[in-house]
Amino acid sequence: MELKIYLRMVAQKWWLVVIAFVVTFAITAYFTFSQIPIYETTATFLVAPNVSDVRTDVSVFSLLSTRSEIASTYAEVASSNTIKKLATDKLAIANELRPFLQIDSQLMAGTLVLRITGQGTHPEIVRDFTNQVGTETIDFTKKHYTSFALQPLDSARLPQRPIRPNVPLNLAVGAAAGLLLGVVLAFFAIYLQTPSE
Repeated sequence: MELKIYLRMVAQKWWLVVIAFVVTFAITAYFTFSQIPIYETTATFLVAPNVSDVRTDVSVFSLLSTRSEIASTYAEVASSNTIKKLATDKLAIANELRPFLQIDSQLMAGTLVLRITGQGTHPEIVRDFTNQVGTETIDFTKKHYTSFALQPLDSARLPQRPIRPNVPLNLAVGAAAGLLLGVVLAFFAIYLQTPSE
């Protein structure tokens, strides 16, 4: 019974609901579509002992006991500004695009698999940049860390759609917020019209 009363109240001020819905949805759509799309892709690598560099059983044991620390070091190297600059220079990426390029690297939990994730505004550039970061990391670590080798597993692929903004989610939230705001305004308008006793 109360639900019918509430629905009747909303129906009396339907125009407020419509206005609030349209305005909120339009603002949400404007801000969503005015954002620069961000694409993301990932490449994976295996941090494995360099067998040719191992000479004794003691060194094998030492390598195994420190492999997590070494793998973590490789992750830090991959996400460093030095590697990022080497990769962008090698690909001759335009200066105005470089600030949008981001790189993150981390070890997958419980493994020696290194995941390098790149983000940027152009799908092809993001893919090439992420793969080049991997190549530069391999070259850098070969010179400074001979006990372990970084081996490619999966190359970064061309991202098909941006990760941000999430257009369907943003529009759905905007629609729900607009509808809720309209209902609240309708109730408030009726409250103001109700004579006090």
